[in-house]
Amino acid sequence: MNQVVQSSEVITFAERVMALLDEGSFNATYKFAVLLGIMDVCIEQTSITGDPPNSITTRQLAERVASLYWGQTLPFQVAQGEAKELRQNKGGQAEIVSEIITYQAKHKLRASSTLRRAQAIDIKSYQSFIHKIEWKLIEMPLPKLQRIAGHYSPFIYQINWSDDVKKAHAFQRGGLYAQGFDNRLHLQPNVGRYFATLNSLLRPLIYRQWAAMVARINKLDDARLEAHLFGFDRISTTRTRGFLQDMQENKCFFCQSELNGGTDVDHFIPWARYPNNCLENLVLAHRKCNAAKKHHLASQRHLENWLLRFQNADLRGNFIDAAREMSWECRHDNSLSIGRSIYLNTPTQTPLWESGKNFSFADKYHLARAFLL
Repeated sequence: MNQVVQSSEVITFAERVMALLDEGSFNATYKFAVLLGIMDVCIEQTSITGDPPNSITTRQLAERVASLYWGQTLPFQVAQGEAKELRQNKGGQAEIVSEIITYQAKHKLRASSTLRRAQAIDIKSYQSFIHKIEWKLIEMPLPKLQRIAGHYSPFIYQINWSDDVKKAHAFQRGGLYAQGFDNRLHLQPNVGRYFATLNSLLRPLIYRQWAAMVARINKLDDARLEAHLFGFDRISTTRTRGFLQDMQENKCFFCQSELNGGTDVDHFIPWARYPNNCLENLVLAHRKCNAAKKHHLASQRHLENWLLRFQNADLRGNFIDAAREMSWECRHDNSLSIGRSIYLNTPTQTPLWESGKNFSFADKYHLARAFLL
């Protein structure tokens, strides 16, 4: 069952992660991608009781890391009419980013598309592509990540290989795991819960540190860089509007009054808390409602309305069919796990947005009951 962790333990963990972020021994941005990837997989794999996983696999992490880097291959406009590919390694381009650029060029995919789209085009080629990223994570950042000031301290996870691992120790021919190789990151006690609790604090901090390193590598000093690397506006949500308007019967998702004038496609689970662009996480709202909600979590009554998309079989089917027609991402189980993790790790008495400037307070018991589908 979902348990409460001691605040002192959470603070200690946060301090160690921050020390890791300040560690200057990494030449590439991999440590940021791995930390975010672990946190994201923990959130995605939250159980029906609100418990995070005890372990995650290198394969799960590779897909998440690929997703984080995927849109960052989009050239960055440094001046009027001049754009450049951003390097993510002090000595050149990071190997994972190079693999992504090669894959996108081979399959004529845009950086503004999604990783799911890449998977749908050629599953065999996609598997090979993810395999290469998985091996790079096994070989380099994972054995070295938890080293601070030259001291190895596995406070996030334990793995069964060292930093001199050879590919033959991990994989057989055809990409199968070698006998005796354990591809799991065994999370230390409560780490998944720490990450879920600290998500809204650590995520913007990691974004900022990542963007700062990319700026240094590329000799840039531009406030737009963080938005370029992590902003959700790389993918236009315009083509989802018609479907959302029909599903919501031409009513604002939040105030339930008729949609007219300015409207926005909003992320129900805020992008700042988890970057989920799946169709079931999108809602159509009046611009004033969206502006008032900002990055806050919506109140329980809004949550219950959103959860109907998962509880009602007809609604769920409509979202799946529409996503297929418009080639949009739709992952109900993952989106539900993300919502469950975010809400069930929200401390009691946290303000939840109701409307305008009105807020109610989180009640963990009632929030947990809302997720009992």
